[in-house]
Amino acid sequence: MKKILLVVFCIFCVSQSSYSDKWDGISSDTSWYNPNENEFHISSASELKGFSDLVNSGEHTFEGKTVYLEKDIDLNGKSWIPIGYGDDYFGNKIFMGVFDGNGFKISNLYIKYTELPFMGYMNTVSLFGSSKGIISNLSLTGEIYMDGNNSFSSMDSYYVGGIVAKGDSLLNCFCDVNINFLSTYHYINGEGICGLAAGEINYAKGIRTSGGIYHEYDYDSFANIEAGGLSGKSKEISQCYIAGEINIPFDKNVLGSSGYIGGISGISEKIYNSIFVGSLNVINRYSGNGYSFVGGICGYSRNVIISNCIFSPSSFECNASMFVGSILPVSDSSAEVNNTYYLESGNGWSEYYGTMISEEDLKSGYPLNGYDKQIWSFENDKYPMINSLIMEYYIYIPCEYGKMGMIVREGNSCAIRISPEDGWELSTFYVDNIDCTSFVENNKYTFNNISSDHDINVILKSCDETSVMKTKSSGRDVEINIVNEGLLRVKSNGNSGYVCIYTMDGKLIRKEYLQDTTNIHLRSGIYIVKVNGESFKVKL
Repeated sequence: MKKILLVVFCIFCVSQSSYSDKWDGISSDTSWYNPNENEFHISSASELKGFSDLVNSGEHTFEGKTVYLEKDIDLNGKSWIPIGYGDDYFGNKIFMGVFDGNGFKISNLYIKYTELPFMGYMNTVSLFGSSKGIISNLSLTGEIYMDGNNSFSSMDSYYVGGIVAKGDSLLNCFCDVNINFLSTYHYINGEGICGLAAGEINYAKGIRTSGGIYHEYDYDSFANIEAGGLSGKSKEISQCYIAGEINIPFDKNVLGSSGYIGGISGISEKIYNSIFVGSLNVINRYSGNGYSFVGGICGYSRNVIISNCIFSPSSFECNASMFVGSILPVSDSSAEVNNTYYLESGNGWSEYYGTMISEEDLKSGYPLNGYDKQIWSFENDKYPMINSLIMEYYIYIPCEYGKMGMIVREGNSCAIRISPEDGWELSTFYVDNIDCTSFVENNKYTFNNISSDHDINVILKSCDETSVMKTKSSGRDVEINIVNEGLLRVKSNGNSGYVCIYTMDGKLIRKEYLQDTTNIHLRSGIYIVKVNGESFKVKL
């Protein structure tokens, strides 16, 4: 019998998560813009660049206007100029409208400081350099490189962030951007203000960050810096989840230098219902004349209000020559901290505020005291999570004209069962184009702790067993052979009776009087053949 391989291909479907318009690094399209309208829709990378050019022309602030993103956009690692310069030197070219990402993603942002125009004077480095408007519902991935030996004296301060360098409101956004400092950064007249989502932001809600702040060297690196996993400086932060890395070698050798570094924000007035689960590592190279302050939630203690926050770092390492605290770096009578917890087993930090909690209790699934379950999710064996920030992922399964999908909440597990029809068996099981056949047990594959989308491809093959398999025997001598793909031959060897043909669900479709040789023509398929008490499974 001819062997057959059944190949099930995952057919590519165009959707929010599967197609991105790529930027060539040059194209700019402003044809969509009509100054008499108040609502605009951007669907391509060149239109996004055109939007940036309109703001940076200084003639269009978009105040009172809303710009919607309508498709995923891939900036393709091409050099990007921030949307809005925001400094007096450039005439305060600032975005003042509403940018609604509509749940779409801008990927592969690339900014290198020495490739920016007016390098040395541009002090807002991010996707949006300067904004006095609202940026919402956007996902962003990319890399920012602060290169060159920069000891700024020409500007008061400079700002670096993933989504916005210096902004007003940031809502419901995900930011996975690495900010890489490649050279010494000293600030003579001002400060460096740096955060994974925003350098400085007035109001941030529903923000989730990953990525990291890194420095190439562990010496002569930073002085006068405010840095955090969400922002360097903020007024109010709520319902945020910070999973990024902060790795800062801090230089106190500069006269009068200082630094405020926090897991969530370097300096803030209010932080509510937020959690830090990233890494916070700060190395101080010199005793010097300045001071550095590191807090698990916030790096600045004066007049700050912190409520319903959790500090549960994957790592927290700071050397002894600085002020370090699990929530705030120092005790201050003006600070207010309520219902805030930090993970036990702290090493080398002061515990001025908050309540120590074990990992077991934190992941028990029981709500923490004073925490609103409409805001927080508590599940067994998982860290508490902000409900609005729990992501949903898709497992795509092939079907004839596209692909089906199941939605799985982040962190949950999902088992996929492969169920070949009779006569077929699994040949190869692919997950995201990787052969995972060896991980399939009893025709079942389990995704554990799901944190991304997945595509499945399955290849089935004809069983290696013979095409005729006896399923029940009475001891009578009956022989069945497949002559070709459509002809079944039954030899009775002198026995009499009937040949009955059944489908796999038990329906009788043929009944023939048994002769010495009985030929039966059938379509391709799987059948049960019964002959005088003998039962056979037959695959044609």
